[in-house]
Amino acid sequence: MLTRLEAKTFGPHGSVGLNLTRATLDACTKYPWTRALASDPGGVHADGTPRFVVKFGVYDDDLEVFDWLRQGIKGTRKCLEAQVMDLADDVAYSVHDVEDGIVADRLDLTRLDLDALWETVRAWYLPDSDDAELLAAPEAMRARESWPRSPYDGSRRSLAAIKNLTSDLVGRFCGSVQSATFAASDGPFVRHRADLVVPRDTEIEIGILKGIAAHYVMQARDRVDLMERQRQLMSELFEALWKLGPDGLDPSFVDDWQVAGDDDARRRVIVDRVASYTDARAINRHTELTTG
Repeated sequence: MLTRLEAKTFGPHGSVGLNLTRATLDACTKYPWTRALASDPGGVHADGTPRFVVKFGVYDDDLEVFDWLRQGIKGTRKCLEAQVMDLADDVAYSVHDVEDGIVADRLDLTRLDLDALWETVRAWYLPDSDDAELLAAPEAMRARESWPRSPYDGSRRSLAAIKNLTSDLVGRFCGSVQSATFAASDGPFVRHRADLVVPRDTEIEIGILKGIAAHYVMQARDRVDLMERQRQLMSELFEALWKLGPDGLDPSFVDDWQVAGDDDARRRVIVDRVASYTDARAINRHTELTTG
């Protein structure tokens, strides 16, 4: 999207996307390595099956722009801004997914099955955590004044209490990381001149909250079934577009198809097309191509 598909600037060799700086692109690169350099996957999916898809952020045909944005940088270290983005993702997932689960009546923070929860937390997020860490973190969170003392009942008072908890947790996590980062370095806090420092207790608390959402929401049978239907829809949509070739593509993607040198490059065009759809458009396009 940033370097090719969102065509704000067009160069001699085609679209250069939004024409962003090295620093901005580097900050957006959560996994600054190719598939060949990716670590082995770990943990399990929501349905309990082992993860087998590796995490990487660079296709081989993106290497030219990737090498440009990482010029002078050795290894796979994320820049500080990307580390901040990564933390922001973790905080958002840990806090707001729990909030959504509470409001949807899928979980109650006053009644947690800790034994089952620890199994999910270790399988999904904290495989190296020990019992003492996992027991201490909930006690510290429950000691906070904002932690709920009674179940959510749908009232405005109860909703306000959940919002207060959300604000408190976000401030707690971000404040602890900021303090630890500033204590560890004099900066400057840009690019590859410093690293974000996440205290272990903060990492554990975030992991537990993410585990709560995973255990009570993402592993729920209806959610697992929904994710399976979504995976099937995406696969079927790709195959339907692949069979149509350029006849199923918008003009901008037809141009990409025509300059693609082999089937791998043409598959990338279909992947880019599917990735550019909104959820609603993907569902409607799937319906158009697979029914009637």
